[in-house]
Amino acid sequence: MNLQDTLDKIILHAKLHTPALILLKGTIGTGKTFLTKKLAEHIGVTDDIASPTFTLLSNYYIDWENKKNFIHLDLYRLPKFSTEQIFTQTNLAEFLMEDNIVVIEWPEKVEPYLKQFNPLIVNIAMKDNLRVYSINE
Repeated sequence: MNLQDTLDKIILHAKLHTPALILLKGTIGTGKTFLTKKLAEHIGVTDDIASPTFTLLSNYYIDWENKKNFIHLDLYRLPKFSTEQIFTQTNLAEFLMEDNIVVIEWPEKVEPYLKQFNPLIVNIAMKDNLRVYSINE
């Protein structure tokens, strides 16, 4: 699947779900933050989107399709944290109780606890120096 088709599916998911939860999976350098930037641009975020690897999360106010915030989390640096610690450190539970778009990079540790929110799972891989996207709903 190409970038535009992937963005179209994410946008549709975001319009239909509250909160809109998008889980991005892929190895380092496959473009999880790149995809997040493209999504943010599409919904009107004008701030510079950078990977929140060291800050854990970034929160951007939005006014799009009744969504209030665009939350971008990167859980890469938390492999030794328990799931409870991750939820506490990031306020994830709070973000999931509101009309937000929540994008999580490296979601594997918390993914089992997020199924009730009907996440859209986007897998990103590199093939012949091109990004290849696939989606699990």
